[in-house]
Amino acid sequence: RGLDAKLVGALRLRATPGHAPTAEGGIAANGTYAAYNQKLTIERGVLTFTGPINNPALNVLAVRKVPEFERDAVEAGISITGTAIAPRAQLVSTPNVPDAEKLSWLVSGHGLEGGGGAELSVLSAAAEGLLGGSESASLQSQIARATGLDEVAIKSSAGLEQSVLTLGKRLSSRVYVNYEQSLSGAANLVKINYALTPRWSVRGTAGTDSAVDLFYSFSFD
Repeated sequence: RGLDAKLVGALRLRATPGHAPTAEGGIAANGTYAAYNQKLTIERGVLTFTGPINNPALNVLAVRKVPEFERDAVEAGISITGTAIAPRAQLVSTPNVPDAEKLSWLVSGHGLEGGGGAELSVLSAAAEGLLGGSESASLQSQIARATGLDEVAIKSSAGLEQSVLTLGKRLSSRVYVNYEQSLSGAANLVKINYALTPRWSVRGTAGTDSAVDLFYSFSFD
């Protein structure tokens, strides 16, 4: 699964009938981990066991090393703490830059500037895979702001019936444009939403599926 490392350490295992096995001790990994087309150096990879064998404490730091000639490059990585059942992931970098930039350097090997749609989809998927939940949504918002967009996200599309990269930009108070690109094929959609009134809006869709829809919105408690 991308891990190329030497493991050292010692464990004492205990098992009694009717109970899950437990372990005491620790294991350290020294080597590399391949992810997102990058080879990350494991600077710290410690698993400490003090109970159930399936839930060691984690203390891991994996970094994308920067060649000496790339003086202006950012050395980015990911720190993982917590336990195997409840891990906590945090992006790190030297020098310290915003999380969206850390992720771009970690995954793409360069900053956010100049990244195309394919790279944005990889970054958005990486944010979801590495961090998950609200942290992923926050990081996707940072990526959107850094690229001048209002939305960058991985979503399920009813029109394309699969996971898609969604890019969104508000052009005015009435007009919002979405571009959706399938992550598993060539299908794509462009959606233009135009607000006629506070309740009525019209949406034009062009691409794999073309349509014009009229919407009426209301809210209630």
